Amino acid sequence: MNKTIKLAVIVVAASLTFCLLAGCQSSPKTKDNDELDMAIYEVSQYLNMNVQRGTKIAIISIKSDHQALSEYVINNLTERIVNDRVFTVVERAQLETIRAELNLNMSGDVDDDSALRIGKMSGAQTMVMGSVTPIGSSSWQMSVRILDVESAELLGFLNKNIRNTGKINEITTGKSTTAKEVLGGLIKRVYR
Repeated sequence: MNKTIKLAVIVVAASLTFCLLAGCQSSPKTKDNDELDMAIYEVSQYLNMNVQRGTKIAIISIKSDHQALSEYVINNLTERIVNDRVFTVVERAQLETIRAELNLNMSGDVDDDSALRIGKMSGAQTMVMGSVTPIGSSSWQMSVRILDVESAELLGFLNKNIRNTGKINEITTGKSTTAKEVLGGLIKRVYR
């Protein structure tokens, strides 16, 4: 293969890589089109469309084997919900105080009965619980349940699949997956 064709292959590969990592689709209200941030945005939009305006919401837990991932999702989901100004959100410090009173583990792993007690004690009408779990080695699934605190009725359930790139990869492995790194790997393979 001559150098001109190799260069053309590299340019096309670089363009595709950039689009995949940077996100070619338009995605409103996300910081950088990262798939984890998009999933969090979609969860907040799902809440906005499926829970009555003005409801008091408590984000009880987002379970993950990676504490930093749980914290990231909870913090960013809380930020979106608060800034959308559709609901009243129970402050996390209040939820942690209630957990301590009930002698519950602070790890984020809360069973449904304990979650309902936390929700009732916080004065929330609706609670959000979920998990972020790996699916093989190349993707994750964010599952979110929305429950009515009084009746324990499931009001909504949403699953979002997320590729193991960008922030989720960075949070769970401590390694960054940048377009430059992917492009560097492609160039090495083309010139072999």
